[in-house]
Amino acid sequence: MVEITKKVHTIEGITHPDPRGKVFPYLFIEENSKDLTLIDPSFLSQLPILENYLLNAGYDIRM
Repeated sequence: MVEITKKVHTIEGITHPDPRGKVFPYLFIEENSKDLTLIDPSFLSQLPILENYLLNAGYDIRM
C-alpha cells in the first residue's frame, strides 16, 4: 500500500475501469489500527488482490 496522507493508502494492483480513466480505491485506517474502511466498494472482482494486500500488510481479515 502507498500512504497518501496519514491513515489513507492507495492499493497497488487494483484499478476500476471507468470511462474517464483509472479510478483507484483507497483504504482508510481507523483509530483502532486493526479497523480498515475500503473507500469505493465497486471492486468485487478484484477482492482477492485486496485480500492478499491486507494479509501481506499484516492484517488478520478472517471473520
